[in-house]
Amino acid sequence: MIGYAAPYTEAELEDIERDLDICNRVFVYGTLQDKQCNSGLLSASDKLSATTTQDGFALGDVGFPYAFHSSVVPDEYKKLLFPVKGEVYKMDSMFTFLQLDGLEGYPSHYNRRVIRTATGMTAWMYMNDDWASASMCNACKLEKGVWVWSKY
Repeated sequence: MIGYAAPYTEAELEDIERDLDICNRVFVYGTLQDKQCNSGLLSASDKLSATTTQDGFALGDVGFPYAFHSSVVPDEYKKLLFPVKGEVYKMDSMFTFLQLDGLEGYPSHYNRRVIRTATGMTAWMYMNDDWASASMCNACKLEKGVWVWSKY
């Protein structure tokens, strides 16, 4: 285990290490993308590809994007489910994973799940599991059946 100071407990750090062992890639679709305001968190990580998700998500904009997994989208809004355009990075270290969790407010603000990209690659993706948050969102841009966060 690498040395990392509080606020993480030993058990939490073990969970992060386990999750990194499960998958060391992350799919980003908003401010973490290349040349966006939070992209510096991934500066030591390798950008593997620009791609889309394989599954559909609802995507909204509150100044940063909220992706909603299909499992939290009510049936009457399932028509909003489309792939999301983003980038996949190979995380360079557990420290990067901890920084991403901190930025995304995992697990209280965003949740993260392993998803499959259109190219078949697996990666962690941060998403909002609270559909009630969708009421605060502006629309994102839908281009040829793919959600694109409109701030770039």
